[in-house]
Amino acid sequence: MQSRLPFITADPIFDRAVGMVWGAACGARVGEQPASSWPTCDDILVHLTVSLIEHQRLLIDDVFRRLIRAWAQRAGRPAVVSAVGPTTQASTAAFVAGLAPICILRRTDRKAAQAEAAELAMQFGAGAAGGEALELTTIFLRLAVLGEGRARALAPLHWEGEDRVARVAGGRSLPIETKRDLVAAVDQARALALRQVSLTTAFTALASINAGQDAFILTGALIGALDGRQAFISDPSIDRTGTPSARMEQLVGELMSLHRHPFLKAGGTPACPS
Repeated sequence: MQSRLPFITADPIFDRAVGMVWGAACGARVGEQPASSWPTCDDILVHLTVSLIEHQRLLIDDVFRRLIRAWAQRAGRPAVVSAVGPTTQASTAAFVAGLAPICILRRTDRKAAQAEAAELAMQFGAGAAGGEALELTTIFLRLAVLGEGRARALAPLHWEGEDRVARVAGGRSLPIETKRDLVAAVDQARALALRQVSLTTAFTALASINAGQDAFILTGALIGALDGRQAFISDPSIDRTGTPSARMEQLVGELMSLHRHPFLKAGGTPACPS
């Protein structure tokens, strides 16, 4: 696919950033379940990004208004107008996993991205463990987009926090009988990304164990961040029909440029992780 932003088309870091959001969107589509609640992962990827571009800061209420409007239009109720705030919309739906990729594009350093992911997770009702899981995901994704490779981007980390998150951060798999939530989704995504398998193989493996949609989203984001758009070129069985690919590619470039992201340094030289 030809980028709408030719001045950064050759930048490998931009390529991996696009792969990250494409992967998240594809994972959401492949892992979609009939009972999935609003909003969709696509909604999160698009509307959170647009809000950040337009306001140049995080406005939770604006994000929720956009999400409610998108839901109302899909439901055939375009006249719905709501001032519902995030505190009344608590949910642990899989779409929350879509927050992590945008935090990476939005923030220029690891700690800021972690803090923003935790705040968003709390506002969307993901709970303390879910917030920590998203924080951990931002670390993995950021290093992957910077080109650190699987061994370094997904290397074990010391984590002071929730026990299950600390176990995943330290490189130890969760027990098979563990509950299915964002923490388990990060564990599954990390394990599959480390194996250097194709997106199709990874999604098939997740389907075989009846994994949640959040695991598909995070797995797609991680593999896309590690391999860039090549993950899709080399895997023609992946169908991106219906995903906001072209629009997201443009929005990724706009958001990264807007914040003078270190990812876009001249010559595509990665910034040093902080």
